[in-house]
Amino acid sequence: MVTRHIPVFKPSLPTADQLLPYIRRIDASRIYTNFGPLYEELLRRLGNQFSCTSKSLVCASSGTSAIVGAILAKAGRAGKVRPYAVIPAMTFTATGLAAEMCGFRPRIMDVSSANWSLDPYKVIQLPDLDSVGLVIPVAPYGRPVDPYAWERFHQESGIPVVIDAAGCFESISDNSEKYI
Repeated sequence: MVTRHIPVFKPSLPTADQLLPYIRRIDASRIYTNFGPLYEELLRRLGNQFSCTSKSLVCASSGTSAIVGAILAKAGRAGKVRPYAVIPAMTFTATGLAAEMCGFRPRIMDVSSANWSLDPYKVIQLPDLDSVGLVIPVAPYGRPVDPYAWERFHQESGIPVVIDAAGCFESISDNSEKYI
């Protein structure tokens, strides 16, 4: 039997040689956790990439923790009237777990065949939209979602939106002109 692999996604990771200078800097500073010189440098570089100050950024220990923080900041904990968080069927388990950690019950919704993302125009048509307290669109395979469409959704519905953009980290600022 021949095993065939279907190439879906091949991550672009740094080589060990590219990481070695950073590991040496960590060893030299003797700071192996948060708030060391590499942490501060990361915040500065992210601030430059996203055209904001490093004071407006927060690093988290994991993507799940980052999503939980964003949910709590944007939507708070789930309420009895609006207990559901709409999440895409095409996502990583951390998305639903983060919603659950904030008290929401994940409501899985199909994604668009055009871009593998939630469609805000379909979400707003849900018959039980009044029970939705949060929507978490996810950027699949490095494809950013349209933040302006989701801002319009939020303005129309009043429902908080937290975009899980972990999968498109490098393309957010690269593709920002697409949405301006």
